[in-house]
Amino acid sequence: MWKSRADASPVGRANAADGADGFVWRPRSDSGNATDVPFLGDGWLIVDMSVWRDIGWLTAFMRTGRHRESLKRRHEWFERIDEAMATLW
Repeated sequence: MWKSRADASPVGRANAADGADGFVWRPRSDSGNATDVPFLGDGWLIVDMSVWRDIGWLTAFMRTGRHRESLKRRHEWFERIDEAMATLW
């Protein structure tokens, strides 16, 4: 999990999985956005949780295209926090 900086502009990129091969579901707010779901009462925390058909589809998405490009630049937009950043089960 990452804590967003005040100047974070690419938040909409978190919705990049929508429509990707193997993507199944993600929680969304009433507005349909996956990045403004309240979490622990902190409006700056973004929980980007998604369900995929299998680990192969998830891996393919993570290592290519828009997600890969955004991941390379994550330090421009997010500050590192101590808690775990990813969970797979």
